[in-house]
Amino acid sequence: MFKLFKILTVFMITILLFSCSKERALKKYFILDYPTEPKESLVDSLNITTLPYIVQVNLFTICKAYDQNRIAVRSKSNEINYYFYNNWAQNPASAIRYFIWKQLKEADLFQICEMRLLDIQPQYQISGVVDQIERTDMENNFSAHLKMTIEFSDISSGKVLLKHSFDHYIPIDESSCMNTFAFKISQILAQETNALIVKIYNNYKK
Repeated sequence: MFKLFKILTVFMITILLFSCSKERALKKYFILDYPTEPKESLVDSLNITTLPYIVQVNLFTICKAYDQNRIAVRSKSNEINYYFYNNWAQNPASAIRYFIWKQLKEADLFQICEMRLLDIQPQYQISGVVDQIERTDMENNFSAHLKMTIEFSDISSGKVLLKHSFDHYIPIDESSCMNTFAFKISQILAQETNALIVKIYNNYKK
C-alpha cells in the first residue's frame, strides 16, 4: 500500500512539474508598434503640405540570417543565436514595411501612398534592405540594433532618387524584457522613418 502511495505521489509531482514547465515555456510574440501621439516633433515642425505623388511601398528585402520570426541575439562580433520562446509576430521585413507605410500615411506626405495599387499606376516606389535586426549582448553592452537602407525611386526610369541608410543602436539594460527590446526597435524605426520623410519633403516640396 505504501509503495502504491509512493508511486502515485511521484506521478502527481511529475504531472505538476510538467504543467508548470509547460506554462513557463509558453512562446511569446512581439510586434513593431510605436505611439503616434504625441507625433514626432520633427515631422510636426515641417508643417507638411502633401506632395502630389502616387507612391507604392514595396516588399523589403532582408538578410537571410534575419529572415525568420525567431528574434536574433548577437553575443559576439560574428556569432548570433536565436531565442526559442521569443518571436516576432510576423516576419521582420513585412512588419517593417507596414510600419513605414503607416507612418507615411499618418504624416500625409503623399497624395496616394499604398502597399499595393491595382487601379492606378504609381509614379514612385519605396523599397529597402534590412541588414540587421537584433538584440545585442556583447561584453556587457546591451542594445536594440537595427541596420537598414530605405530607397525612394522613380518607377519609370528605375533610378534611385533618394537613399536613407542607418545603423542605429539604442542601449537597454541587461535585465530588460523582450517587450522593451521590441519597443526600442520600434522607436528606432519611427525616428529613422521621420528622417526619411524630412529628406523626401525637403528635396521635393514646391
